[in-house]
Amino acid sequence: MESPMIPAPRGNPDRAPSAATLLDRMRTGDRSACGEFMLHYGDLLRLRIRDKLSVNLRLVLDSEDVLSTVTRRLDVIVCSERLRAESDRQLWSLVMQIAKNVVSENVKRQSGSRMFIDRLANLDDEASQGAAPRAGADPDLVHRALRLLTCQEDRFVLRKRISGCTHDEIASLSGSTPAAVRMRWSRIVKTLRDNLDRGEA
Repeated sequence: MESPMIPAPRGNPDRAPSAATLLDRMRTGDRSACGEFMLHYGDLLRLRIRDKLSVNLRLVLDSEDVLSTVTRRLDVIVCSERLRAESDRQLWSLVMQIAKNVVSENVKRQSGSRMFIDRLANLDDEASQGAAPRAGADPDLVHRALRLLTCQEDRFVLRKRISGCTHDEIASLSGSTPAAVRMRWSRIVKTLRDNLDRGEA
């Protein structure tokens, strides 16, 4: 995201405080000025963010969500009196850099989620080739996946599959049948693919 031109505020410009005026207040730690800035300029920022999102990314990342995170991060900077911008142009550059970071973090997280789901989906193939069926996943991804599964039995199966248990072993532990475990596992992977990749949980 390149340094943006300074946009006009939403609504009647004569009734909205200038970004420079709000910046002066924000530099003193005035959080209400941060809120006013996002109130008057938030729609324009959201449109700028949306313009930077690819079509595919728009399906999984809402500009409103990015704006919400940008607002929280800017508020932290203002509240801790760490705002170093000396002009409204520098303020906008900072805000757009925060937005760029938020988008980048989401892209990386979604990429990790896809790899994790693909790894889960391939466990059966690896097991059939004699490899230990371990997902080797990031603990944060595992935690998010477990939160998505509302059924205790599903969470049990996911934990066991990630730890290396086969369908037969899980069936023996749960008093079920290998066929039933395989069917449950298929549903689990589909649930995670439908939701984890969208950043839910």
